[in-house]
Amino acid sequence: MFKWGLIVILLLYVAVIISPLPKHIGRTHPSLAASLYPPLFNFSEHYERGNVYGFGISDDIEIAANHIENLGLEFVTFNNNCGMPERQSIDFVSFKSSKDLLVWGADRSVWCVHYDGVEVELYFEIYFSNQNIVKISMSKINFEGT
Repeated sequence: MFKWGLIVILLLYVAVIISPLPKHIGRTHPSLAASLYPPLFNFSEHYERGNVYGFGISDDIEIAANHIENLGLEFVTFNNNCGMPERQSIDFVSFKSSKDLLVWGADRSVWCVHYDGVEVELYFEIYFSNQNIVKISMSKINFEGT
């Protein structure tokens, strides 16, 4: 009896993992989505439609900067070399206001954002075309125990 129960649970788990459910959950609750992927409990996904952690695909650059400011600029750093043609070392920068962020980011096609918030640590790559978001890659990486 116990053996069959375990098999049923494992089959249900596999069905959830291969379904679009984790991607959908990850849009707003990346930590919950990461909890579905043992043993490392990491989550990474790319989105080209809809909303992702408060960012809307097709939002303009100003809305994106304001959203990041609302998350708390004190929790956010940006990779200054992100999107550069050749590989360069990571050079983190931070900003005091969305206005400063807009000056820095206005001519960039991608922002690499590290958000180390109170409840979650996330990494975003936000891609722009004509100053509108066209794609977001989001990762939730757990570093505990490594």
